[in-house]
Parts: sequence; C-alpha cells; structure tokens
Amino acid sequence: MAAVKTKQKAQATSSEAPAAELEEVELQMLRGIFAAHDENKDGIINKSQLAEALVSLGFSPSEKLMTKFFLENAKQGKKHWRLDLETFLAAASKHLDSADDCAADVMYLFETFDKSNSGNVTAQVIRHLLHEAVAPTRLSRQETDEFMAYAEVTKNGLRTPVDYESLVDKLMF
Repeated sequence: MAAVKTKQKAQATSSEAPAAELEEVELQMLRGIFAAHDENKDGIINKSQLAEALVSLGFSPSEKLMTKFFLENAKQGKKHWRLDLETFLAAASKHLDSADDCAADVMYLFETFDKSNSGNVTAQVIRHLLHEAVAPTRLSRQETDEFMAYAEVTKNGLRTPVDYESLVDKLMF
C-alpha cells in the first residue's frame, strides 16, 4: 500500500478473519478511515464514500479498484454497492498492496506549482491546494490546519519553502 504498508503475517489460516493478515496498527487506521467516511454512522459506506476513503489512504479510486472492494460483497452473497467494516477490511487486506497510489499525481501537482524547479513550494501553496482551491475533496479550515500541523509545514510561516518530495514521502509511508 502507499499510506498503509501491509505486512503479511505468516500464513493466516482460513478459519481466521481476512483482516488477520494486517498488523494491528494498520487495522486501527483502516477502522478510523472507515468511521470517518461513514457519515451517518450506520456501519456502511457507499461507493462515493469508498472513493473518498481510498483517497484518504493515498490511492486513486479507480473503478477497477473499487470493483474489487465490492466483489467482496458478492462473495458474501450481497448484491449491493454498500460495504460494511468487515468487508472493507477484508478487501483492503487483499487489494491495496497491488493498487496504484497517488504519490505520482501529488508530485505532478506540486511540480506544476514549482515554477523555479527548486523542489520546493511554500506552505501558502499547500494551504491553497488543500483548502482554498475549489475541489470535491477540499478540506475544511480545521482539517487544513490539522494537516499543516501534522506535516510540520507552517512552523516557520506560510512563505517558508517546503521540500515537497520529502513531504510526500513522509505522508505516504
């Protein structure tokens, strides 16, 4: 995975839950991502919420990848495009290691704003991309502030250059 590097434990037996192949910290993160995108807290996410969850995990939510998640429903006899937590965890443990991550797309975006080809953008540019640019995945002001603090981007002000390759590495792994 990009944001979640799964480490397969020694051959999980077929009687164990599919999610048993993930490390506990990875399970906790996946549970948190699921809960964050389960907007009505009914224990189910729909197709658009799955797409947002995959973006949160650092993946491009292609139809092919999302179909793999929903095929887990079919294996359990479910005929709808809604996932419960157990199905989400089972699909994540099977399919995210081979999925394309979005690191290259993020790097391309930063390079577009790096007019001097220095490998840096300002914290102000990052804030603009996360919060001010009109996009379906735009973050709220609070989410943007939390991201900026986590990424340690604004510790020296908004005009401080940020090495975006290092930032992407930090966030994806």
